[in-house]
Amino acid sequence: MIHGSAVAPSEQNTLSIVIPTYNRPNQLVKSLKVLIPQCSQSNCKIIILDNASPLPISDLIQQHFPDYAELISVTRNITNIGGNANIISCFSACQTEWMWLLGDDDLPTADSISIITKHISEAQKHTIFINFSINKWCNHENTLIESYDEMLKRFSDPAVVGNCLCISASVWRRSNFKEVIKIGFQHTTTCAPHLIMLMHQIKAGKQLSLSQSSIISEKDIPQESYSKIMVSTGIYQILDVNHLRHARLYNAVNALADCFLINSYGEVAQILTESSKHDLKYWIYFFSKVLYFHNSLSVKLRYFIFLLMTIFSTFSLTRFFLMKQLSNRKRSKIFTSIYDRA
Repeated sequence: MIHGSAVAPSEQNTLSIVIPTYNRPNQLVKSLKVLIPQCSQSNCKIIILDNASPLPISDLIQQHFPDYAELISVTRNITNIGGNANIISCFSACQTEWMWLLGDDDLPTADSISIITKHISEAQKHTIFINFSINKWCNHENTLIESYDEMLKRFSDPAVVGNCLCISASVWRRSNFKEVIKIGFQHTTTCAPHLIMLMHQIKAGKQLSLSQSSIISEKDIPQESYSKIMVSTGIYQILDVNHLRHARLYNAVNALADCFLINSYGEVAQILTESSKHDLKYWIYFFSKVLYFHNSLSVKLRYFIFLLMTIFSTFSLTRFFLMKQLSNRKRSKIFTSIYDRA
């Protein structure tokens, strides 16, 4: 039924699919068409957290899936609380032991539920998180990680930590995260609050598993559906989380930042021409932060040049020169103001 509260727990249900969404009706419908046949066979429930989309998701469900009202539950926020806060809210909305936190723009595979069910049935008692491979980014070997030190060592690989950051590639033993939901809300500005919750619990003695199986169709992974400046500047705030302090944390955070770094001078030039002077100060802050924290000399040098380009671009003559150089090139929408992101 479609209403304003989460699905009640069932003794037969061990897995819920929880989808935080905002204003992506077409992608959501596409994902539900793949999920519904699988859920009907496996007795899984689908919970959708509508972050105050212009078109209410409950109306969308009634329009496209009127026969599956008992399978799908929709909770609508009164106002848009931000994407990261909506993600953390999923941990409260879910009532089953395991939760697949699925992004609204990621397409599940046709056998995703059976793959997940098999893995959670084989999971050890202290395994609280299973991360599946996204072939475009990372091909895991089947691995059980049993310590915080080992986790951070693995996270020094950008492919591994980036794969774990993607919410759609993982399932969570929800009952082990109830006590750290507050921590997730406290660190939404990092753009990785769910990873902070995971790191907290692994440090407390829990385990995580990496799987070579895939549950997301790689060809449908969205491109540039986030703000690089918001994510990259937020990630370094993880270093300020006191209870996560560890000698390897610095390398893990830099590896995570590497997933979003800008490597092309042409991309920077285009960003600067498409940014208002008001937005340029955020790029100065971003480039300065990478310059200060990153442990690679080549990255530091590149971002020092980026920083100089940004400072000089505040002068009208420099901006005019950059725009003239780019006038014959197709101008993609690389930059999105952090104020315009949902």
